[in-house]
Amino acid sequence: CNVAYGLLGHLVECLTGTRFTDYCADHFFMPLGMVEELSLFLGTYANRGGNPLLKVSTFNLMLSEVHDGRPLCWYNYILENGDVVWGQGGSDPGVRTHMSFREKDGTGAILYLNGDDVGDSRELIIESLYCNAATL
Repeated sequence: CNVAYGLLGHLVECLTGTRFTDYCADHFFMPLGMVEELSLFLGTYANRGGNPLLKVSTFNLMLSEVHDGRPLCWYNYILENGDVVWGQGGSDPGVRTHMSFREKDGTGAILYLNGDDVGDSRELIIESLYCNAATL
């Protein structure tokens, strides 16, 4: 999956003559008022819009299971207490990442984990963060 995003970046650079990071800053992050803040990106999904680029209906489509039975780059799972969490993760050698938000209230979490084999650690951390969010 990460290779596909690398290819996408390369295509954008070839077609526009602009560095991918600069293109994203100029065409996505700046218009959204994000200024390269991952937490604001996550918040945009958690709030289902509220920005000039995507309609609420687009967010709803992206966070649905109409794409071959799974969300578009996002997945959902159920916490032990029944709450629905939408998430997205990635990895490269030596590192794993995860960001997610709880559907009922938009509470979000961003994790950066070192190591290739984190086993169940990610799920345990996510479960603990959401179940204890009110006390953090």
